[in-house]
Amino acid sequence: MLNHHFWTRIAALVLIGFCLPNLALAQETDDDKADQVRELIQDARQSLGAEDYEEAAKSLAKAVKLDPKNGLAWQLHGYALHADGKLDDAIKSHKKASEFERTRGIALYNLGCAYSLKKEKKKAMDYLDKAIDAGFVTLQYFETDSDLDNLRKEKRFKKIVEVVKNGGRKKTQETEGKKEQEKEKKKKSDFDAKVLIGKWKVVSGTRSGEDIDGRRLPPQISISKKAFTIPSGGDDNFVMSYKINGSKKPAHIDFKIESGPVPEGKAIGIIKVEKNKMTLCYDSTGQERPEKFKTEEDDSCFMFVLERIKEKKGKKADKTDK
Repeated sequence: MLNHHFWTRIAALVLIGFCLPNLALAQETDDDKADQVRELIQDARQSLGAEDYEEAAKSLAKAVKLDPKNGLAWQLHGYALHADGKLDDAIKSHKKASEFERTRGIALYNLGCAYSLKKEKKKAMDYLDKAIDAGFVTLQYFETDSDLDNLRKEKRFKKIVEVVKNGGRKKTQETEGKKEQEKEKKKKSDFDAKVLIGKWKVVSGTRSGEDIDGRRLPPQISISKKAFTIPSGGDDNFVMSYKINGSKKPAHIDFKIESGPVPEGKAIGIIKVEKNKMTLCYDSTGQERPEKFKTEEDDSCFMFVLERIKEKKGKKADKTDK
């Protein structure tokens, strides 16, 4: 099952604890219900970050009762139950989440994981096939997720992994010549990662379609050849390694926490640099890479705009590895 709470760690610690304001629960209007659901999901995210799955499940149960058409709430409810070992209940919520387009792929994948843990191998692989058909083809999960260990010796599962490696069922295998062309394309990357090196000020940010209070932003971020170093608000700074795929447009960036108050976590995103301005948008759950530099209400994405801090005369930009 996927690690869904990287974004809570980044939001709460890396970005100095941004959180939604307490919303007044007044008349039972549609807007009031929507506000309640957002607050319950936020509470659940914090509980998930603390690995308090029982408390997260309680908040999310209230959220789906208020808004049965909220796919994200169903997805997170299934995850909380799944992580808490309540597989039969988790399966019910995974199935509800699979009814919504945005959460369909991950929900079907999690159903495969749940049935694998229940040792119902055929059902598990049926749902994994459906997840691939829904566009969920993130190879690292099929290869490393311990929930799927019961399937690894199965011939059918090995074929499923091969399909994922090829990018999905409908994608034909590339010829060796095309693969070589792709390698050359990567070598001729349009994005030069060296432009990231230096110190940057975060001037604005949004999360799930909402602006982040500027007072919550870190004073500056330092970037070396290998890592982002970000103040955590405590004694330890976050150090996050990163990898750039500049052959993609926009360029792809993958993060991994190497050290800091939270010992692990990943995120995937896109990045662009225009003169002394950097724009970064990422999915903090590590599930679905954003395609545009924009966040929306029902996603788990952050977007930040940064400006390069000019070095004083006589000083050179820090290009050492951290």
